[in-house]
Amino acid sequence: MTLRILLIASQFPPTNATGARRPYYLARQLRDAGHVVTVLTSLRDEEQPWSVDMEGMHVHRFRTPSTPPWFTSWQGALHRAATRSRGGRGGRAIGLLAELLLPLDHLHRWDPAPEVLEELVGEQDVVVATGPLWSMVQLGGEMARRCNATFIADYRDPWTIALPEVGLHVLTYMGPWPASWSRRLRHSAWERKATREASFTAATKGLLKNALLLNGERPALQVYNGAPGPATMPGMPKNPRFTLVYTGSVYREQEWDLVLRAVDLLERDHPEVAGTSRLLVVGMRTAHDSSLSDLGRRMDQRPTIERQARLGREEVLGLQQQADLLLHVGFGEKQVLPLKLFEYIASGRPIAQVGSGMSEQVEIIERTRTGTTLTTPETFVDHWLECHALWQAGEAIPFDPDKEAIAQFTWEVQMERFHQFILERHAEKAGISGSEGPGR
Repeated sequence: MTLRILLIASQFPPTNATGARRPYYLARQLRDAGHVVTVLTSLRDEEQPWSVDMEGMHVHRFRTPSTPPWFTSWQGALHRAATRSRGGRGGRAIGLLAELLLPLDHLHRWDPAPEVLEELVGEQDVVVATGPLWSMVQLGGEMARRCNATFIADYRDPWTIALPEVGLHVLTYMGPWPASWSRRLRHSAWERKATREASFTAATKGLLKNALLLNGERPALQVYNGAPGPATMPGMPKNPRFTLVYTGSVYREQEWDLVLRAVDLLERDHPEVAGTSRLLVVGMRTAHDSSLSDLGRRMDQRPTIERQARLGREEVLGLQQQADLLLHVGFGEKQVLPLKLFEYIASGRPIAQVGSGMSEQVEIIERTRTGTTLTTPETFVDHWLECHALWQAGEAIPFDPDKEAIAQFTWEVQMERFHQFILERHAEKAGISGSEGPGR
């Protein structure tokens, strides 16, 4: 069955942003299966472009104008007032008013109106929409209705929150009360309306459960993120110092205090080991969250920890493969599953999973036999000492990953599951409506 599939995402390669990988690998899987794939996405300037294969996809990129031309006169005036007042006196009040009265994500809406996009893409059989801007899901629902198409809303992050454990401050904080109350009411109403006819996919169990609690039961499937390929199993690295590596984003909910306490114990009780060790923290960004600025200062006070700026994709993957240990920091009770975990398990290097309890992250590491779970500063230090002694003796850290289990977390396998879900949902819709025509 050949389908015409429209994919809507505010981030899409070429880009180095981790969030853009899921829709890209889905689009590539659908194209390779013989479907006609059209992508609507934002036109973005990327500091570190990611060179990828997009041959055979119809990709349309749109600018974010100063004021979308399809806004009414009063909407345009309020939009401009909110734009001018950002960060200024009275900006919060005007910004909240604009959020309550203007279209969703009004500061980031594309130039063309939905009816123009409909003419551009033509008839579609399936519409898949994902974030991170939730106006993408809203637009997806509208485009699916216009085309009478099967609609699938893909959750990489939560939109509104029914389960507190899926929320992260940087993604879901809506400001202090009562503004947060008003925003949440409108966002939940937007979400229910946008996904009324949708089936759901989500990157974690928690995200899927959260979406179903908010919007009601309907066909749904958890589809993990992935890594480009199975573990490459590189040879033992030869680092001048015993090297632990952490790459990617840092969040306030992570249990970094556990890591810092372990480093303090190591530097105090085992200075000779600390002196020949380093923990590289690569790509940490702090500007969006003041608590992370404080965490960065605390890291800088510890000689064993070295922070490095954000690197390109290939450099990050190379750094992971050169590590003696990869550090993964847990989220406590939060149900979060970072994309870098899948890169870690495919890197061929052992993982030190540092966190206070069981989680979906721990389940995956144990299933793939790619690391050790460490729940206290003391157990982390003990593991550090054991691995350092092996490094010092020129011996490899014991590591016996389950390659078959790891292979289940490749993009190819996970996106094929997504593909099959799309076929099933479309077959159900076509059977109910009795639709005839190309792709049905």
